[in-house]
Amino acid sequence: MAGPVLWKVVGGVPTNGILVRLGRELDSEQLGERLSTGAVLEQIELVGERLRFRRLEGNGPETGWVSLRIKGKELVVRKSQTDASGDASLQASACTSGKEMLEQKRWAVVGRDR
Repeated sequence: MAGPVLWKVVGGVPTNGILVRLGRELDSEQLGERLSTGAVLEQIELVGERLRFRRLEGNGPETGWVSLRIKGKELVVRKSQTDASGDASLQASACTSGKEMLEQKRWAVVGRDR
């Protein structure tokens, strides 16, 4: 049996967090508090690009709805199984294969001198 689906807030740095709404609709009531960058969320429901969550770590509303991305920028990303053990190991690790790079959407452009 699979565990809960976890997400991490990666957007909202310049605005001190991301906007949370009471309902799924984009015109539903906006909650007064923002969800902090770095917060960890448990997925309750996923409808298209909208996530209903329960906050596990970080600051902000305990529950609500957020957008996964806005204007092409990711606000919330799904945490991988390797990330579940801690962020430091993920930040320090390097991808070991092309497949892993594509799955994690992490790659580097490497040039060569002529």
